[in-house]
Amino acid sequence: MGFVTSLNQVSLMFLLMAVGFLANRVGFIHEQTSKDLTAILLYIVSPCLIIKAFEQPFSVHQLTQLSLAFVGTVLSYLVAIIVGRLAFHRVKNTEQRTALQFGTVYSNAGFMGIPLTNALFGSAVNGGYKM
Repeated sequence: MGFVTSLNQVSLMFLLMAVGFLANRVGFIHEQTSKDLTAILLYIVSPCLIIKAFEQPFSVHQLTQLSLAFVGTVLSYLVAIIVGRLAFHRVKNTEQRTALQFGTVYSNAGFMGIPLTNALFGSAVNGGYKM
């Protein structure tokens, strides 16, 4: 059951990416539209996803787990920043180097990971998970 659900979710995400790619290819999405959509995703959708993901009743155990996750995240970002700088320090074009380093650090996994996790495990309800 989990494999089929995962396959369906990943297929849906690739279909959405294909629609976005085709919309860009036929000129439906212009450069300013792309910038506006990016701003909406970064400044509205991402914070909402984070708040939704952590919306649960308080417990000391969860605070400890959140603290460990925070430390792990900071460490993984530091490693990614170092790897990105080392891997792309020879790229001459400053804009391209910056984009490559940013892509190394920010994976954008939340946009795929959160919907996939919700499909597999359900959303958090009253501290538990509905299946």
